[in-house]
Amino acid sequence: MGISLNKMMTLFLLGLLCTACGTTTLAPELPVESVEKYAYHQEQEGFTLCLKPLSDPAQLDEYFGDNLIKKGLLPVFVVAQNRNSMETYLVSPDSVSANLSTDQDTGSTGGSALVISSVEARKAAHEQDYSGVRLAIIVPVLLPVAFVDWGPTEHSKSVQHNIISKAFRKKVLSPGQSCAGCIYLKLPPGNAYDDTVTIILDIEKLKGGEPLRFSFPVTMPATISKEGKK
Repeated sequence: MGISLNKMMTLFLLGLLCTACGTTTLAPELPVESVEKYAYHQEQEGFTLCLKPLSDPAQLDEYFGDNLIKKGLLPVFVVAQNRNSMETYLVSPDSVSANLSTDQDTGSTGGSALVISSVEARKAAHEQDYSGVRLAIIVPVLLPVAFVDWGPTEHSKSVQHNIISKAFRKKVLSPGQSCAGCIYLKLPPGNAYDDTVTIILDIEKLKGGEPLRFSFPVTMPATISKEGKK
């Protein structure tokens, strides 16, 4: 005996309910290491900044739930420490830029690798859920379901959550305080980037005066080019 339309719709609604009840997988936090362990670290007036590009596929899978390189994203872990006993500083992702120039004093953003916001990075990691299309193929009477926007997959939701939760955020650092988080570089299609990208961070002094400018000529990890050749 065939399944009635009502039963089909009931099964469909049960499946939709199960999908909605899916849980988001939370990845562990990135560990903060001692300054000396970071290949890129600088200090000015007692304020220290460290950078660590994250390109190892196993590491990306552990901390983000997916290999973000394949999605055209390179997370760069930033650690900021205020060891100045007098000054208070403001750190912000809005003060981060990247360029391909060897002139480290130019703060322009451009070229083949760009700093993007965590919201833009989250959008780049979006994967559409096509459950409705699959259901319509199996049960043609559910064809209208194929045109419903099911949003991101559960896997995609987890990856997007991890991108946002690990983002470098605006924060005031009083003497002795520190913070850490990721900025995101958007890699171009075909991996048409230069070997070195200069990442620039401007740190504002809340009491006024010239901000601290940190310039890091970062060598693009070899694992990125390997991914591009696959």
